[in-house]
Amino acid sequence: MILYTSDIKKSNLTKTIITYILITTIVYSISKIYSVFSHNVNSVFMSLMFLYPLIGGVLIFSIIKLFFKNICHYKYYRLSYNIYNSGVGTLVVGSLLSGIFEIAGTSSNFTKYYYIVGLIQIIYAIFLLLIPNLRRHANLSS
Repeated sequence: MILYTSDIKKSNLTKTIITYILITTIVYSISKIYSVFSHNVNSVFMSLMFLYPLIGGVLIFSIIKLFFKNICHYKYYRLSYNIYNSGVGTLVVGSLLSGIFEIAGTSSNFTKYYYIVGLIQIIYAIFLLLIPNLRRHANLSS
């Protein structure tokens, strides 16, 4: 039974990677379709917003799958996972809005808060996952 639940946890990382590949494809498609209907006016924010799910999702979770096989058993893993994914999503939405505003020829002071909140979520998720588990590992070592 333990092997079965272990296999489910490992396949969840695979599902996450596949989901991020799909999200990257969708976000890239949205940016290309939007540029066609914006009379070929481009925005760096819009053109490169696919990098957030590509690097923050596919690359990071592939590294986690390769090097941290038991991460699903860490304390606060699921909460950290959800906050991290929300951070990546917040960065994508912030980039999308910045791109839309730039293409429309206007700006907003509020789009910078998407980047701030997204980065705070990602940093908090990393600390939430690492700090309790490093303490536990330190206590086991001594």
